[in-house]
Amino acid sequence: MIVRWTRQAIRDRASIFDYLVAKNPLAALSIDHSFEQAAIQLGQFPHSGKIGLVLRHPRTSAASQLPPHL
Repeated sequence: MIVRWTRQAIRDRASIFDYLVAKNPLAALSIDHSFEQAAIQLGQFPHSGKIGLVLRHPRTSAASQLPPHL
């Protein structure tokens, strides 16, 4: 499966990184790595996530989601 990040998800990821890097650079790198690994896992194992809604995507109404902290 191809994992596509929404624009909002990209902005959220960058915001989380920017917030953390000022306080704890290692934590920022760690959580960003976790996001990347979760996306890779979801691409390889699409059913490992939970079904979620993508409200603004014109071509689909459902997507798999895999929070990096699971």
